[in-house]
Amino acid sequence: MEIKQQEVYVMQLVRYFIEQQDYQMVIVQNSKNDIWLANVDQLQYPIIRLCAESEGQQFFDRDYIKEVYERICEQLQIAKPLLMIQTSPLAETIQWEQAEVVSILPNAQVPSKIAQVFHGIEQVVHSVNNADQEIKTIGKRIRDVQLERQKQLLRSLRQPPRAFWIIMALSLLLFALTTYVSLSGSDIYQGVLLGGAYYKPSMMAAYEYWRFFTAPFAHYSLFQLLIDLYVLYLLAKSVDTFYPHKLFLIFMIASLCGYGVSYIGVDNELAFGMVPGLLGIWGAYSVAIFAKKMMRIPPIKSAYIRSVLVIAILLLAPGISYLGVLAGFTAGVLCGIVLSDEAICKQLRPHVLIAAAILAGGLCWYQVNRNQMISNRSETLDSKLIEAYENIGLHDYAKWVEGQINTFYEEGK
Repeated sequence: MEIKQQEVYVMQLVRYFIEQQDYQMVIVQNSKNDIWLANVDQLQYPIIRLCAESEGQQFFDRDYIKEVYERICEQLQIAKPLLMIQTSPLAETIQWEQAEVVSILPNAQVPSKIAQVFHGIEQVVHSVNNADQEIKTIGKRIRDVQLERQKQLLRSLRQPPRAFWIIMALSLLLFALTTYVSLSGSDIYQGVLLGGAYYKPSMMAAYEYWRFFTAPFAHYSLFQLLIDLYVLYLLAKSVDTFYPHKLFLIFMIASLCGYGVSYIGVDNELAFGMVPGLLGIWGAYSVAIFAKKMMRIPPIKSAYIRSVLVIAILLLAPGISYLGVLAGFTAGVLCGIVLSDEAICKQLRPHVLIAAAILAGGLCWYQVNRNQMISNRSETLDSKLIEAYENIGLHDYAKWVEGQINTFYEEGK
C-alpha cells in the first residue's frame, strides 16, 4: 500500500504541473519508473523529473538521468538546472550540480524556493483511500487536458495570424482598383500604376511618395496576387510563432527598405508586389530557425528546404526589383535578430543596430549627394500614368503630374 500511495503522489504532482503550470509530458524510451515534464516558458525549472524511488535507486540511475536530461536540453535548446521531485521519504539526494532535488510529501514543508515558483504546490499531495482509482482518475484527466491542448494547437496552426488577413485585404482592395481600371478601356499597366505600384519618376517629379506604402499591395495579375498570398500564408504561421504579433511590422519594414533601396540605387523602374516583404519575413524566419538550432530536427529541416524552393520560384514573378528583394531580405534578417530572445541574438543586437544605423546613414548620404536625374526616361509609362488619372476623372491632377514630369526631365538635360 505504501508504494501505491507514493505513486499517487507522483500522479497528483503530474496533474498539477500539466493543468496549472502548462508542462508537457516528455516521452522517454526505456524509462525507469519516472515521469519527465518540460515547459520551455518556465524560466527557473523548464525540465522536471518526478519519481517515487526506493533507497539507493537514484544513485544507480545517475547515468540514465544525466543522459535523458542532456537529450531534452539539446532538443529544447535550453540549459537550466533539472528539478527532481521525489515522493519517497527514503529516497536519496544525488550530488550533481545540474540537478536540484526536493521531496514533496503530505504534511511536509515544501522548500520556500519551490513554493515561490509553483504557487499552491504544498497543497497538491495528499493521501487517498483508493489509490488505484485515484491514479485512474488522474490519468484520464491528464489525457483529456493534453488532447484539448493538441486540438487548440492544431486550430492555431490552421488559423493564420491577423496580420495575414490585413495584408490580404489591402492587396485585394488595390487589385480590385487595378482590375476596374484595366476593364474600363485601359491596359494593365495603367491599372497597376493607378493601383499604387512603385514608379520612381512620379515619385521624384510629382512627390508621390505614398507609393512606398502601396507598392507591396499592388499586383499585376490575379495569378501573381494568389502566389504572393500563398507564400505569405505558408510563412505567416511560423513567423508569428517565433515573433508573436510582429508579422505586419516585419513585412512593412522589409517592404519599405526594399522599395527605398530601389529608389536610391535603381535609375528608373516599375515595381510592385509583396516579394521584398516576403523575403523579409523569410529572413526573420531563417534567423529564428538557425538561432534556435532547429535545422537538426528533420521535419523542420525539410520544411525550411521547401521554403527555399518556394522563394526561388517567387523570384521569377514580374515587377520585381532584385535590389529591393536583397534589401528586403537584409531588413528581415536584421529584424529577426533585433526581435529574437535567443542568447546569440541578444549578443549580436547592439552590433546589428550600429551596423544598420551606419548603413542607413550611408544610403541617405549617397542619395543626397548623387545625381538626382533619371537618364532612361520611359515615355510610354509616363503617358500611361497620365492617361490612368484622366480615365478616372482626375483631369487637373493628370495635367499637373504631366507638367511636373516634363519639367523634371527638362531640368535634367
